[in-house]
Amino acid sequence: MKLQFQEERTGKQYGEYLAEKEGRMTWKKIIQMDIDYAISRSRTMEEFVAG
Repeated sequence: MKLQFQEERTGKQYGEYLAEKEGRMTWKKIIQMDIDYAISRSRTMEEFVAG
């Protein structure tokens, strides 16, 4: 007997989808951009964590 599990959906909220479709920023995108910027300005993990 083989067990079958349904996969979890990992889609977006409708508001997030709509904002991206209309070209507006979402809070997730803003946070992602902030983290990417902080990483690009850090040379080591210690610099990144220290801020």
